[in-house]
Amino acid sequence: MASNSTDPSTTDDDEYQVRYEDEADDDERTIEEEEQLGSDDEQNELDNLQADADMPLDELLKLYDQNSSLIHNRSHEEDDNESDSSSEDNNENNRRHQFHHFLQINGKLLPEHDDDDTDDSFEPVILIHVGDEYQAQVEPQAEFSSKNGHYDDREVPVDELLWSPSSMNNDDNNEKIDEYLKTIRNEYPFADDEVSLQTLLNCQMNTELALIKFRQLPMKTIYSYSEWPLDEIQHLEEGLREYGKNFLKISLYKCPNRSVRDIIHCYYQWKKTERYQLYIEEQQRLNAIISVT
Repeated sequence: MASNSTDPSTTDDDEYQVRYEDEADDDERTIEEEEQLGSDDEQNELDNLQADADMPLDELLKLYDQNSSLIHNRSHEEDDNESDSSSEDNNENNRRHQFHHFLQINGKLLPEHDDDDTDDSFEPVILIHVGDEYQAQVEPQAEFSSKNGHYDDREVPVDELLWSPSSMNNDDNNEKIDEYLKTIRNEYPFADDEVSLQTLLNCQMNTELALIKFRQLPMKTIYSYSEWPLDEIQHLEEGLREYGKNFLKISLYKCPNRSVRDIIHCYYQWKKTERYQLYIEEQQRLNAIISVT
């Protein structure tokens, strides 16, 4: 019994060969058509050239004038478009320049030219206003003398004279002043010399009257700070030898009952006394011994 089935591999080969032959025929026809179209274009161009050659000169000039006018119009339109765009760019640049100039006038925040690269080292210019035209005009205040002792905004503070060297006009006055200061220092070892000299000046250089007036002053005026006992002064001197002028350490380790403010005030009062001179002489002797050894 014969079989009607066919081999699938042979069927696929036949179809592939048919397709390939059809495609080959199509490619050949396409090439022939392109060659035919190219020959037609060349023939048309030759016909146009021949027609131009047979055309009278006047008609030929008119024909090319029309073509040139069309080309000129197109180029003119393109130039107009370019000019419009360039004018817009110029306007934009002008606006940027005006804005940049405005910022320079008001704040001087920008450099003169804009660069793409930012300058991190740029700092705005700070003008220091110096001169008479920048000074404030202050109206002079009238001096105020109050009969009842009240004060108001019209009061003008007046400096108070504490001491005048012109009062020491001869040697006798110098001896009296030295004796006066010695007496006060014996009675008040840490009294402020400014207070004692001011009292003497107010008493017209009368030392006896000045002593009476000085003894009548309150203690806070004489010392202005609490009086230091001798043992605390010795601790202060020890602290100066060990820590120098480090008053904080002196307060912590030598004078714990005294604040730094009190120690500083006592230090400057102590420098006016004879103990300070003795302290300096002792330090010089110690330094000499150390240098020799």
